Amino acid sequence: MQNNFKKGGGIMEIKSPNELIPSENQSHNIVRMAVSVEEFKKALEEYNQFKKAIITDDDVVIINGKQFLKKSYWRKVNNAFNLSVTVVSENRTELPNGDIVWDFTCEATASNGRKACGTGSCSIYEKAIYKDGMFVQVKKVWDKAKHKMVPVYDENGQLVYEPAIPNSWHNARSTAETRAYNRAVSNLVGGGEVSAEEVITGIEIGTEEENYQYQDTNIKPEVEMPQPIEEKQPRMSTPAQQKAIHSLIGTLKKDQNKIYEYYKVKGTKEMTFDMANECIQILMKELKDKEKKSANQLDGECSGAKYNTKASIEDCVKIANLISKTKDPGKTTNALLEKYKINVFNELSEADAKEIIRELEKKI
Repeated sequence: MQNNFKKGGGIMEIKSPNELIPSENQSHNIVRMAVSVEEFKKALEEYNQFKKAIITDDDVVIINGKQFLKKSYWRKVNNAFNLSVTVVSENRTELPNGDIVWDFTCEATASNGRKACGTGSCSIYEKAIYKDGMFVQVKKVWDKAKHKMVPVYDENGQLVYEPAIPNSWHNARSTAETRAYNRAVSNLVGGGEVSAEEVITGIEIGTEEENYQYQDTNIKPEVEMPQPIEEKQPRMSTPAQQKAIHSLIGTLKKDQNKIYEYYKVKGTKEMTFDMANECIQILMKELKDKEKKSANQLDGECSGAKYNTKASIEDCVKIANLISKTKDPGKTTNALLEKYKINVFNELSEADAKEIIRELEKKI
């Protein structure tokens, strides 16, 4: 910074980036307006009218809902106000991490001699993140529905990174120069308005998710981007499936709300085809198990009735008469008592008694 003081006390002349440079010495001891408030207000209104008149869609970029003006607009301003913009300095710096940075300082001069400086920088890895000893970038895919690149997340909801591709030296250098040029013109004429090229850096202040939002959503890729595989809409449950589920729920006397809660739906119509099919299979299995259990229980009840009903007196008498007709009544009696594990024949069940009678009748 160069500081010049007028002999005897006066105004300090400042020459530094982003600050105005008076072309003539002033006699006042304090800084005062060079024009009246009304004149200054009128100048601002004229500039805003001029701005609205010359802006085209190609000059504007919408970023995060805000409007920014591109290089094309600031070139129009330069021509309209008959400014002269020169490069004051250019520096190229190679950083230890492998990044290369260009720094430019430009100076804009108006026809009345007023000047303003602007600085701009850009690096080949500007859009990358330095992580774990290397430059990486967020993995992105082209979203056809949103017409823009969107970040990729893993199964845990974390951003997916991939090795960063450096920008070309030409692009990095020209971007730095463009930013310094736009800033100089804006400082002199546009009230220091931020240009689009100063915002579209890929990485700005904020979280990684917020950083990713700083993109030119109006610029389409120069080449056709690979489109992600579109997820097909799941096939929904059919009326037949819905009817079957309701029927099974009624038969089994199930709580349908618990079933809907399990599948995270409000009703069978919200179930997918596969979901409904699985539900039907589960309910069918449960129904079969229930029917099998009922059958076994019925068999058990029948079996219990079979063995709990005692043999009648008539059957016991008949057994005794048939035994007496065998070749060895004593041996036959002992064999039957041992086989059926009883002490006397009146301990037999009705079914066992009938069975013994059939066997003895065959032998006689």
